[in-house]
Amino acid sequence: MKKFVDYPETTKILLILIGCALLGFLAFLFGFFTGQPGYPLGWLLGGAVAAFTYWSIAYTSKAVLDPDGAKGARMALTVLFMMLRFVLLIAAVVGAALVTYTFSSPYLNVWTTVGGYLPMPVVCIIAGLINKKGRKEESHE
Repeated sequence: MKKFVDYPETTKILLILIGCALLGFLAFLFGFFTGQPGYPLGWLLGGAVAAFTYWSIAYTSKAVLDPDGAKGARMALTVLFMMLRFVLLIAAVVGAALVTYTFSSPYLNVWTTVGGYLPMPVVCIIAGLINKKGRKEESHE
């Protein structure tokens, strides 16, 4: 089995995002016992959408930047994933808002769904800064 440090950068970030989604789910687990299961379920929905969004960005950028293969099909794949990301991000929030406010159901919370999106930019920024620092140290040696 590979060690975590041996994985590519995109895989590390994806695993960290999945870990953040699961950690947030566990942190909001009290919602099941207080009659508000929408807190952990909303966070899990937001975290899953954020992880898919990051994966699709990493996958399509790798497909487009690869010099081998036909560019037409790869560009079509990129556009398809871009539209799918947009629709999925909006649909999760609108669906959670409908469940939260229109149906007054406790089984999904719009604010924790949006909160589930937040670890993605934070993790990407931190990973980028760490990667930049590592590259500077390698160039000075």
